[in-house]
Amino acid sequence: MSYTTSSQEIDPKTIASAIGGIIVLIALYWIFIGFGASISQEEYVRLRNGMSYQQVVEIVGGKGDLIMDANVMGMSTRGYRWHGSGMESVMVSFDGDRLTAKMIIP
Repeated sequence: MSYTTSSQEIDPKTIASAIGGIIVLIALYWIFIGFGASISQEEYVRLRNGMSYQQVVEIVGGKGDLIMDANVMGMSTRGYRWHGSGMESVMVSFDGDRLTAKMIIP
């Protein structure tokens, strides 16, 4: 089966290949840049242990990308990433709903 436009046929394999390429580009964008809000140095400095995720979101101005979600012995641990100015990212870890660690990832 093939699809016909006004002047040419389009092979389904070509369509599938194009879609696969788009998916790869989106994945690479997410890995290296992310879809979450960006964070400035000033916002990073304001983050403190014990803050809730919502407090962090309010300081940064948007949600981070969830990159880790684990439940160990009844304790929920989550890691979020925000991209910074330039190529670095910021990872913030929460145990329960409280910030426990933050780091800049070059």
